[in-house]
Parts: sequence; C-alpha cells; structure tokens
Amino acid sequence: MTATLSIPAELYERHRGRLHRLACHKRRTLGLARWLAEQGLLTPRLARLAQCQSWVVFRYEPEGARIRLCRTVSCDLPLLCPLCAIRRAARAGAGYQQRTWTLLAAEPDLRLFYAVLTLHNQADLAERFEHLQRQARRLLSRRRAAVSARGGHPRLAYACQTSLAAAVAGAYSFEVKRGRHSGLWHPHLNLLLLASHPLDEQALAAEWHALTGDSYIVYCQPRPADTGTFVEIFKYALKFADLSYADTFLVYQTLHGRKLMGSFGAFRDLHLPAEATPPVSASRELFYRYFDGEYRPTTQPE
Repeated sequence: MTATLSIPAELYERHRGRLHRLACHKRRTLGLARWLAEQGLLTPRLARLAQCQSWVVFRYEPEGARIRLCRTVSCDLPLLCPLCAIRRAARAGAGYQQRTWTLLAAEPDLRLFYAVLTLHNQADLAERFEHLQRQARRLLSRRRAAVSARGGHPRLAYACQTSLAAAVAGAYSFEVKRGRHSGLWHPHLNLLLLASHPLDEQALAAEWHALTGDSYIVYCQPRPADTGTFVEIFKYALKFADLSYADTFLVYQTLHGRKLMGSFGAFRDLHLPAEATPPVSASRELFYRYFDGEYRPTTQPE
C-alpha cells in the first residue's frame, strides 16, 4: 500500500500508529456501550456509541505532507466516547492556535500564558464543578471590569488590581479526573491567555484562594505558541483510561449540556483568513473499517 500510494515511510508509520490508538479508543467505546446495555442505561441516543467511527476515511495530502481524517460517522458524545473527545480537542486546539497566531501577528508584544485553576478534591463531582465554574466566572468578570475601567469607566477601577488585568484574550477548557492519591473528584480549568504584560502566578494564587476559600494551587507560566501548547490546554475533558465505566457515565450525567469550552476578550468575533484547501487532484483517500479489534483497509464504505 505504501508504494502504491507513494506515502513516505515515516509518515505512513505514524499513520499506522494513529490507527492503532484509534482502535484502542474504539474498543473502549464498545465496552462502554455493552456496559450501558447490561445496566439498562442504553437509550437510543447512547446506542450511537456502538457505530461511532465504525469506518474512517483518511486523505493523504502530499503538498502538506500529512494524512488527515476527512470522513467518518460520529456519535457526538465526547463525554462518553474518546474517539469524539479526541476530534473535539483537535479542532479546538487547531482553531485557537490559528486565532493566537492571528492576534500575535497583529500585536507582536503579546505573550502567551498557560494557566491552570484547581480546586481541593471532594467526593461530590457536581458541587466541585459548580464551585469551580462559579469562581472562574467571578475571576474572569474582574478581568472584564478591568478592561472597562481602562476604557473610561472609573467606577470599575477596583478591578484593575486583578491578577488577569493584563489578559487581552483568552480561552478555557474544563477537565475532570480523580485525584491520583485521594481518589476524589478533581475538576480543573485550563486557560490560554494572551497578555500585554507578564502574569504573576503568585498573585493569581492569592486571588484564587480568596475567591474559592479552599484552593490556592494554580499554574501560570509563559509558553510558546506551538502545537504542543494548544494540545495540552485543549485536551479532552476527561482521561477515559483512568475512569471506570460507572465513573464515565457519572461524569456524563453531571456535565452533559454544560459549557466546557469557551473564549473571551479579543478571541471573540475574531476574523480569520480562509484556510487554503489542497486541490483534490493532489490527494488520495485511504479507507478503513473497524473489524475484530482493529482498523483494516477496505474499499470505499457505503
């Protein structure tokens, strides 16, 4: 196949590795679907899990030296299905990387920061998530007030002391897991921040502790605007391999319908240049169907 398609050997090996990882995630999704059926929880909506990415079509684009997923059928249940979670995270990471590059090109003095807001672990996932979401909203509302104060609203001058006052654009992604040692729920918030001045991690920790009343462990450091940074910030909302099927379903019940990603500041309504699409004549498609625990080459799916 490699010779026929003239795909470079190293690129094709990476593609095979990706197929192997997708097959592992597909097995997890099928296992969850079986567990839901055994528990009497498999509703028509959740039954879509079994068919998610039962076939996939990749396109090899020689000019871009890449093989990308271009067509499949998805269940669109990223809180239950790692296959959909990966696609969601990849789209978010790529989208915000392009937005960041656009803003940095317009304002080269901006610096990128990766921040993480954590909470003290507890047994009640809903309470912890709502506490995290509520205090994060308060923190970001202070940043918005600081912007308004600089724009000529003196009654909001109090907010200029907030630790995120220098952030002109940002995006966020919630993540949920169980604590490594405690086994209790540990939701946290990943933040991408573009700031006109350095952000102070200690000031952020102090402000976060004042808001939450129980949490002061934060992370806030400058990062390069490369792909790895965006992958880390917009990773999928939960680590499926670390959770039982019962825990995965509990997260779905608790967080389904909640907004787990978003943006603020200059990222809002940002106009992006159209991405060039490689000519169809310069690409080839590779078809696979999931069978017996792996993705196998096949003819074009129906």
